Amino acid sequence: MIDFIKKYSAITIILLFVISICLMYFTNQYDISSKNLELIKNGNIEQKTIWYLSNQTLLLNILGIVVLNIAVALFISSFFLKYIEKSEKESFYNKLQEFQKETAKDAIKSVFERVIDSNLFSVIEQDILNANFLRENVQWDFDIYKNSNDKLELKRTLTYHLKNITTKDQEETFTILSSNNQIHSVIEFESCKYKEIHEKDYKILTFKDQETNKKNSLEVSDKIDIKANSEVQVVIVFKTISMHEYIYETHSSRFPIIGLNITVNYPKDYEFEIVVQSFSNKLEEISSSEGKKKFETKKAIYKGQGIEFLCYKKGSE
Repeated sequence: MIDFIKKYSAITIILLFVISICLMYFTNQYDISSKNLELIKNGNIEQKTIWYLSNQTLLLNILGIVVLNIAVALFISSFFLKYIEKSEKESFYNKLQEFQKETAKDAIKSVFERVIDSNLFSVIEQDILNANFLRENVQWDFDIYKNSNDKLELKRTLTYHLKNITTKDQEETFTILSSNNQIHSVIEFESCKYKEIHEKDYKILTFKDQETNKKNSLEVSDKIDIKANSEVQVVIVFKTISMHEYIYETHSSRFPIIGLNITVNYPKDYEFEIVVQSFSNKLEEISSSEGKKKFETKKAIYKGQGIEFLCYKKGSE
């Protein structure tokens, strides 16, 4: 019965509605018959006229009402069946995804634990296999210029998609690690914002008190909630003010990421070089012009991997 309702519910409901309306329409036009009855009351004969519908008309009218009720009942039943089926499918899909993920983890674990040191594998397991988020479409924009105090300033804009790869809603807090010793350079944090991928407007996140700089880190005070299997775009901006006539800095990822594009803008009378890169997949220079360079890798970058770069005035040693 349930299979029949799921397969033919729409056709059956429409057909029953049409039949019920037709029956009720035709029984709305009827002929009334009458007959005379003679009654004896107190010795006198009295006549009464009784008006009545034909049995066929009454039967068809009742049948029309019954058919209409069946159509309504089938409509409600099919609605709830589809709702329950959809809910069960989503639940099953989530469980299947979780099962596949755990099975893949177990398979990787059983293979690599035999050939990789257990301490090293525990790091891989924590940072990659048990990760709740994936960072994709990563863009690092480095803008180097002279500020109003004639100091070299490096503005870093970090943009990426943060994807929840689990079947549950997750929370994320943003933390930036830095060496703000005020001897070599000074770090100033500008903003941290995010938005749903299909939204236009960003939501601004606030940083905690600057005293966290004593620990060489800064943490955003607001946490964001990311729904299961969904993603947001994150943009973090901070500046480095150099105390010298050059900039020598490092930048690394605190999490594994997939694909990276770096765009560097710098004064035309300066040179820019990536001195060291520790990426497992080589960062390629894809374009170079006066005052601008672009670098790219489409492969994975692991936690802690990064670059050392230098920006210095042309002709200086």
